[in-house]
Amino acid sequence: PLLAGALLISLAGMIGWMADRRHSQFMAGLAVLLAFYASAINPLTSFTLLSNAILGTATVVLMVRKRWMVLPFLALAATYGSYIHWQVTGIWQLREFPAAHLSDLATRLTFLSVYWCIFTAGAFLVNGPGISAAVRVVFSTLNDAAFFCLAAIAVTSRGNDSLWVVALVFGLVQLALSLTARTAFGSGSAPGAAWLAKALFFLTLALLTRFTGNSLAIILAVESSLLVFAARQLPSPVLAASGPIAGVLATLAGMVSLSEAGGAGAAG
Repeated sequence: PLLAGALLISLAGMIGWMADRRHSQFMAGLAVLLAFYASAINPLTSFTLLSNAILGTATVVLMVRKRWMVLPFLALAATYGSYIHWQVTGIWQLREFPAAHLSDLATRLTFLSVYWCIFTAGAFLVNGPGISAAVRVVFSTLNDAAFFCLAAIAVTSRGNDSLWVVALVFGLVQLALSLTARTAFGSGSAPGAAWLAKALFFLTLALLTRFTGNSLAIILAVESSLLVFAARQLPSPVLAASGPIAGVLATLAGMVSLSEAGGAGAAG
């Protein structure tokens, strides 16, 4: 299987080389599909996951060089889709990583993080007159959503209560990307605003999954106040809208807490 997969990927590499020479995005798309098919049918997990990372990197390189955007979307779907294929079919053997002593969860998060980094780098590096801010936002958002959903499934499937940690860390990463985008694309850029909105979403999700009752209501109220203050210091539509939303969530959390306390008192 390893030899067959390597031959198929080599053939896909030749087609990709011809596509690069002929400037054909359609031919490059066929090469990417063939390469991902070759990795998906291979029973060796490490071969599949590493092949997906290499293929994702190759498509990002073509995206930056040729300013092709259809191909990266295809590779994005194929990379995460191939990962889902191995999870759904239950073929997940760690025999290919005996020296690394990686747990099942660590292996999943490691490869998901590699995929996310590859496509996030592409969202930053691609540039040109045909690359609109909307396309960049959609591409990065799909990448972020795919990573977080699959990482959340990997964490919760282990039966531990660490989803809030994933949301917190990812929210801080999104905040860092937002600050980086301000430098790369300008202070009022759409990608920067999108990453800021996603940062606030994931940070709020971390609070919602970590705290309950009065504690959650108080923390959300503090968050709302901080966002309102930040919106006055740094004018931003995202910050201006996030403050009231956090206030509404704080109010709802307080109402739920009071309702539960009243129900418990009545039952007592």
